[in-house]
Amino acid sequence: MTDCAAASINQPLKQTIPRCPICRDTKKVLLYGWQQYLVGEGKTPSFIFRCRGCDFNFRRFDRPLTEVLSHFKVAPYSTDEIEQQWQKRREGFYRFLLDLLSKPADGKSLLDIGCAFGHFLDCAVERGYRPFGTEVSEEMAQLLRKRKDYPVSSRPLDDLQLPEKRFDVITFVDSFYYFANPLETLRQCYKLLKPGGKLLMRVTNRNQMARFYRLGRSLTLRSRRVPEMPFWTTDDAISCHSRRSLAELMGKTGFRIIKLTGLEKGKKIDSFGLRTFYQLTGVLAWATWERICFTPGIICLAARE
Repeated sequence: MTDCAAASINQPLKQTIPRCPICRDTKKVLLYGWQQYLVGEGKTPSFIFRCRGCDFNFRRFDRPLTEVLSHFKVAPYSTDEIEQQWQKRREGFYRFLLDLLSKPADGKSLLDIGCAFGHFLDCAVERGYRPFGTEVSEEMAQLLRKRKDYPVSSRPLDDLQLPEKRFDVITFVDSFYYFANPLETLRQCYKLLKPGGKLLMRVTNRNQMARFYRLGRSLTLRSRRVPEMPFWTTDDAISCHSRRSLAELMGKTGFRIIKLTGLEKGKKIDSFGLRTFYQLTGVLAWATWERICFTPGIICLAARE
């Protein structure tokens, strides 16, 4: 970013503070930092805001879907090598997530939003679910259609034109943080679910990462100017959730929370350091009944009343 652009970011921005997409408050929203969004060429500077009311971090884009699609085209998401790596690492984790749902599936319908390569759908079919997927990246959707005969749509969720009360289960596995308006997204899911239907999602616990960075910055007595936040604090997420923000969302959209946890199982992790981090944060969360929860992910299972 040029010096001129960096200077403009650090000007007073009270007039540009947006409403929180979840609690709709402006008084509790603060400018948290800025970051280059895309990887590779064509990076887009974006502001990151934090709502102190519901602990929700979010970016502001004029066209969030366009930004996400651009990101998918730049990042190597659609190669055979990447697909095989993800399948090897996450099959056990997908089965762990499916274990959280009621058994047996008995032909229940399952909608996986942001289904990517379809590996989660593969595991769901093994359990007896009838699959349906959405994937806004047309490249990944085409790969999945060639590989499997699952019905997959590349339309955005609000453009699916599906009948209400269609599905028994709706899942977001590392895809919910791409939605710029999570409140409206869950309202649409509520309509698509049958009464008593389940909503299952996994999101990355990135609010904790951003909080660690900000704490470290304050301890080193760095400048109070609006910081450029490292990419690892939010990665490619548009909406960064915490357990508190997810609980707020569920309450506002009529879902009853069944399970809200940071404890995960089943992932195959090659890195010794990352594997140790998973183990230590899991033990800490378990030992404190999740009152101290710095785990890499958050899982939420909820039901439509």
